[in-house]
Amino acid sequence: SDAAELHLHPLARGIVDASDSTAGTLTVMGQTVQLTAATNYSDHRACVTATTGACTAIASQDELTATTGATAGSYVSVHGYLFDDGSGSGNAQIIATLVSVRDVPTSSVPYAYKAEGVVRTASGTTLTIGGLTVDLASATCRSGGSTVACDGAFAAGSIVSVGAAAQPALPATTL
Repeated sequence: SDAAELHLHPLARGIVDASDSTAGTLTVMGQTVQLTAATNYSDHRACVTATTGACTAIASQDELTATTGATAGSYVSVHGYLFDDGSGSGNAQIIATLVSVRDVPTSSVPYAYKAEGVVRTASGTTLTIGGLTVDLASATCRSGGSTVACDGAFAAGSIVSVGAAAQPALPATTL
């Protein structure tokens, strides 16, 4: 049968906290993003199509800006797939197939900041995904399509998606 709909969801959406061009990695929302020769870049910032104040479209890792002190880096959505990082700890990194650069959201956009990955640790209403500690104390948690109590809802090894409308403190290590 044919698919009726196709939804693309990024594995990470937020500010580039760090960029290592030697290793070919980015850090976005505490997640390690591996870039490859096959990674595509798409720039949707308003300045790309502007007639005045125009900018050049970002087409590589070297053109992305990482967070420096209080100055936020590029805002990106990262699409790809999760891959075991080989550490034996159950961690996964994102292998990027597409890095989409956008303007930082100025209005309340649900899940403007997002991370999806394998839960490394879980205790009560706190869990860790990659390098991101997530506080679920005020969150709405869902599992199997139903709303569930967040306390103890997720275990190490689970794949979860977390998001927030507000930008976390940079670098994004806590959500």
